[in-house]
Amino acid sequence: MVNRLGIMGLVAALSFVACIWGCDDRRERPRLPRAPVPAPSADNPNPTPRTDKPPVTPKPPEHYLYPTSTLKPFHVVRKRRKKPAKRIYFPSFARLFREHSPSVVNISTSQKALSMLPRKTPQLEDPPSGLRHSLGSGFVIDRQGYILTSFHIVKGAESIQVTLYDGTRVEARLIGGDKASNLALLQIPPAANLKPVRWGNSAELQVGEWVFAIGNPFGLSHTITKGIVSAKHRSNISLGTKSSYADYIQTDASLNPGNAGGPLFNVRGEVIGVNIADKEEGKGISFAMPSNLARLVVQQLKKSGKVARSWVGITIEETKEGVLVKRVLPKSPAEAAGLKPGDRIEGWNGHTSITAQTLRWLAGNTGVGKTVKMRIRRAGKLFVAKLTLTSPPSDERE
Repeated sequence: MVNRLGIMGLVAALSFVACIWGCDDRRERPRLPRAPVPAPSADNPNPTPRTDKPPVTPKPPEHYLYPTSTLKPFHVVRKRRKKPAKRIYFPSFARLFREHSPSVVNISTSQKALSMLPRKTPQLEDPPSGLRHSLGSGFVIDRQGYILTSFHIVKGAESIQVTLYDGTRVEARLIGGDKASNLALLQIPPAANLKPVRWGNSAELQVGEWVFAIGNPFGLSHTITKGIVSAKHRSNISLGTKSSYADYIQTDASLNPGNAGGPLFNVRGEVIGVNIADKEEGKGISFAMPSNLARLVVQQLKKSGKVARSWVGITIEETKEGVLVKRVLPKSPAEAAGLKPGDRIEGWNGHTSITAQTLRWLAGNTGVGKTVKMRIRRAGKLFVAKLTLTSPPSDERE
């Protein structure tokens, strides 16, 4: 009985102690002093009052609240910027015409022509005659008054009149002409208003390149036509002269009667050809003599008034095997060098891409007195033949 009373007393004592401890825990705890609100200043006129509230934790993205097994990986898709389209610049033909028209001239000629009417006068009288006129174009090549044009325009002319861009008309004299290339060189008195052209390198001309022609079609004032280079190294075409030395540029720039003799320009304003003729009217096929060949002709015309072409003395044919020698003419450079019919020509002074046309061109324009090396294959063996070029005999000249 005594033990039971002792245990009950101990339990009552412990309960009393626990009750007192719980009452102390419910007392109001002291709060930390608040931070003072900063006073307004010139740098911060509206200060933000501070708060004792804990910072709000942002919610995670919605897709993180779902099971990951049902979600696809999250990718940020950025729009790719489109690359700017390449700009295609077309040449300003208005500017080119304005800058280079002063170099182009109009050429008119007159010569006596026999009348084609039936003759009713006595036989002892001279047949009636008149004047025949022809028109064409040309261009100034230097300040000394030299003008390049087509040979067929001035051939046999008794008087040659040149009309400059500003309307000035002057008399011109013929320095020389070359029938094979259909080029002629004129000269007028030097003047301050002459504007020579700039020569370009026709060897650098590419098929598809822009070109333009300036001339005087039908005797009208200056006109411009444009086109592209359709092809290079054209030969064996009938343009009024049969030449083995031609290496024409083909273009679709329209050339009308009166454009012949005018310049063919590239878009840099350089002369890369001399307009010769239109193959067929309305077909859009025109031809020009390359500037590199024209400059060679001009040099010789200035010096002697004629073109002295070199000569090898062989006839050739082009076959599947290459360029073969058909015949060796007597007393020719080829005979002196030991060439024989059946020899295959594979090179000329370093040129290895040999065709019948290129060989004719090289043989005629290398120069009289020049020594050349020809790669010859005979009976499967290759050797080099040296020969010195001469002028062609009178019966071989064009």
